[in-house]
Amino acid sequence: MNHPVESPSIYRFGLFEADLANRELRKHGIRIRLQEQPFLVLIEFLRRPGEVVTREELRQRLWAPSTFVDFDEGVNTAVKRLRSCLGDSSENPIYIETVSRYGYRFIAPVAPVTASDKPVPVAKPSHEVVLVKPIFVPAQNKLKRSVWDHPLLRLSLIFALVVLAAIAIYGGWGRRNEIAPGTITSIAVLPLENLSADASQEYFADGITDEITTALAKLSGPKVISRTSAMQYKGTHKSIPEIARELNVGAVVEGSLERSADRVRVRVQLIRATTDQHLWAEEYDRQLSNVLGLEAEVAQDIAEHIQLQLSERQKQELARTHSIDPQAFQDYLQGRHYWALRTPENLAKAVEYFNRAIQEDPNDARSYAGLAHCYTVLPMLTGTLQSEMVGKAKAAAKKAIALDDSLAEAHLAIAEALLYHDLDFSKRGKRIQEDSGAQPKLFDSTPMVW
Repeated sequence: MNHPVESPSIYRFGLFEADLANRELRKHGIRIRLQEQPFLVLIEFLRRPGEVVTREELRQRLWAPSTFVDFDEGVNTAVKRLRSCLGDSSENPIYIETVSRYGYRFIAPVAPVTASDKPVPVAKPSHEVVLVKPIFVPAQNKLKRSVWDHPLLRLSLIFALVVLAAIAIYGGWGRRNEIAPGTITSIAVLPLENLSADASQEYFADGITDEITTALAKLSGPKVISRTSAMQYKGTHKSIPEIARELNVGAVVEGSLERSADRVRVRVQLIRATTDQHLWAEEYDRQLSNVLGLEAEVAQDIAEHIQLQLSERQKQELARTHSIDPQAFQDYLQGRHYWALRTPENLAKAVEYFNRAIQEDPNDARSYAGLAHCYTVLPMLTGTLQSEMVGKAKAAAKKAIALDDSLAEAHLAIAEALLYHDLDFSKRGKRIQEDSGAQPKLFDSTPMVW
């Protein structure tokens, strides 16, 4: 339902400015993409700051009476997206407070921008020719006069100064958000927030976060913080500057993911860590089968906005994307999810999902690499005999390399298989048992049945 935009049309709150007429949300002067429904919710909040806006009022604002949708879920999603865009949270709100089972309240101070607040344009001097009668001044007074004593020259000088000031201000504004080459030497990709209606899609959001991290790490530019270090901030309420200090990074990538059927929408923001300043934001909407292209595009866009000069080889690597089997990709991400949990039960699930992915897409090198990692670790965490697993690990790793010899995970997998085979953890376990008289579970020699 569309409502006419009333005056004032611009509101300021916190670090943000909302232009209702042009449907724009800006932070530090940088436009932040916000979808139509969350923006309509924001309009309702800004026009009624401090008041409770009921869920029923939001429903009427967002949908016509004849619309058939799940209104509650739709309102929840719209508010959640708005909070994500503002960097707000329901637990510790800065802007949007939840009134339990009733609605919401916008708690931040809101300042409407009226016509009197806008800068008044400076009138240009007339270009008409003005005839000035000569004024004869005694010689002793000539040195005392200046340009300020002549009305026309004074007006021209004032105009010139105004123009120069405007150029300086505009030029400074344009350069304020530029990034000097080499100023960002390290970057962290924080876990993407899952905005899908299905909470079980957390694994998918984490998996896409990993993929973007890996794509960035392949570029010879800023140091990219590892997945393990960044994942500890999943669901955190710490500010970006706090996280940046703890990780010792110059920039942070944060965002959200929403999956609906066979489509994926990812929204990412690049933030200068020390000042919490948004440097760039973008939204990507892709088919699930083209998600690899999405990851490469995100990495390339980030590289561009931190002024990283990519080599031709790097550009070719990023361009080397291909369509994937959606179900195989989901099973691969599930395998990665369970693999990262590092328990015997979860490793068993990881092996199952990697095998499923291989059956669905026999040319998926990453699933073979994931399988090799599982086989290598199994003897350390379960009773599986190391002699049984090393052959499977090497075979899976070699298959991954044969399918894609540029895949780092595949080379790491075969290196791990060789390393742990040479160390022979089962024999080390027996020595530990003999020395201590205890039987550590880590080196239990009882075979594990799959």
